Amino acid sequence: YQRRVRGKCVRTMANKTEQQHRRGRKWTFDLAADGKVVSTKHSKSALPEPFGWVALTDPNDGSVKKKEDLAAIKASMAMEVAMGQGRSLMMNCFMMWMAGSSIHIVPIMFTGMAIWSPIQAITNMNTAFARFTDCDVTGPKLLYIAINFLGLLAGLYKCASLGLLPTKPADWLQSDNIQPALEFSGGGFPLSI
Repeated sequence: YQRRVRGKCVRTMANKTEQQHRRGRKWTFDLAADGKVVSTKHSKSALPEPFGWVALTDPNDGSVKKKEDLAAIKASMAMEVAMGQGRSLMMNCFMMWMAGSSIHIVPIMFTGMAIWSPIQAITNMNTAFARFTDCDVTGPKLLYIAINFLGLLAGLYKCASLGLLPTKPADWLQSDNIQPALEFSGGGFPLSI
């Protein structure tokens, strides 16, 4: 069958051999010159490439990736895992600031979470980086530890600002040696009979 599309005569049904080449597609248009139905897999278009298009041809047809490219992608993904802890740090600092400086259950819960989360993240560090065994993850692991250490310091600072850490001299008075009294006074009863 033929029909007209924009002034050109185009076949809309192909014979069985052309359908076998197209692997299940009913019809396609070759927009190059004459508008014939062609196989999409083996056709070479005569159209010029669009402006700004850069054709990247892979000699292996994209079937084999280079190990260097894969290692670079995994290294960047490992760095993203390490930097993800920075977003968590900023969120925890904002929540502690919003909780205030009075001693209630909510600020204590946020402070406890801010202290426990970095400790738990550092202990589970090898699990977080387990999928990056092919590349060197020393730098991302050090960054991961540094960011979690900053989160731990932020939680401890919040504990100190709430007065839960013994940082003042008055907190340590009981361990101070108390000087014996130089004078003693008693009262109410005469000492002579």
